[in-house]
Parts: sequence; structure tokens; C-alpha cells
Amino acid sequence: MNAAGEVVVGAVDPTGDQLRLALLLLRLGVGAALIVLAFSEKLTNPAMAIDTLERYPALDVFGLVGIQVSPETFVAIAGATELLFGLPVISGAFPQVAVLVAMVPFNATMLLFGQTEMVGHLPVYGVFLALLVYGSNARTPADVRWLPTPGGSASRGDVDPPPATSLEDAALVQ
Repeated sequence: MNAAGEVVVGAVDPTGDQLRLALLLLRLGVGAALIVLAFSEKLTNPAMAIDTLERYPALDVFGLVGIQVSPETFVAIAGATELLFGLPVISGAFPQVAVLVAMVPFNATMLLFGQTEMVGHLPVYGVFLALLVYGSNARTPADVRWLPTPGGSASRGDVDPPPATSLEDAALVQ
């Protein structure tokens, strides 16, 4: 329901503040999940990751390209990489680059673990797609990178354009 009490069906045009807050919450959620997994599954519990690596040797991408590293080193590198994917996602720095690079290991593990891995990663894929699309739109890249200011303002100080009332107005706004 909108402010006038009318039921809204279909596409919604969020205000700038709503979009910035939604994108911030998406970034915080996925970035925090990546960081927590880096610590809980690799950095603070390397035995679990080493066990997985021993059961699925195809996960050792270094070995596949001829670089020999110990399982402990591989797990530390994997944990650090996951941590380093989570930090730029939270910060909003280079959202498209972070998403595109992170998609490589996310998709590579699907070859090994199949449908279970795909279903588990679906929410992350959705967030990555939203960050990629909004970060690539000429009107919204600053919204993807937005962080709240110490003064508590949820706005960048600019004013959202008025909603378009026709296709011609929509073309003029863009």
C-alpha cells in the first residue's frame, strides 16, 4: 500500500533513501556471511576444511595448475580469499569487480557439489546480481557504495527526480 492508501501491484520505484538502505543491508548481510564463513570454516577450524580437501582433491586449484602447497596453506589462502571478498562487498568498493571475481569460486564448486551447492548459493547469487545491476546503472552506482555518515543522514544530499508520469517523462529523466 502506498501513502495514499492505494494497493500497489507490480514494479515499485523506491526512493533514493530506500534504495541506499536496501543495498547497504544486502551488502552487510552477504559480506558478513562471507567473513563468518571464512573464519568458522577455514581460519579457526582448518581441520574441517582440510578434511573436505582430502575428500574432494579437485578443490585444490593450486594442485590442478601444478603449484604444490600444503593443505594447511591452501586452507589459509582460501579463508583469506573469502575474507577479502567479504570486505569489499561490505565497503561498497568496486562492487562489480568484487562480485565478478567472487562468482568464479562460487560457480566452480557447483561442478563438484552440484545442485546442493547451487541451491545453497542462490541467495548470494541474487544479492550479487542486484549489486552488479545497480552498480552498473548510470543513475545508481553511488547508491551501491553508500555508507551512513556519522551525522546519521541517510541521504547523499541530492534530491531524487520526481517520478515520471509518462514514457516521454521517463526518457527525459534518464
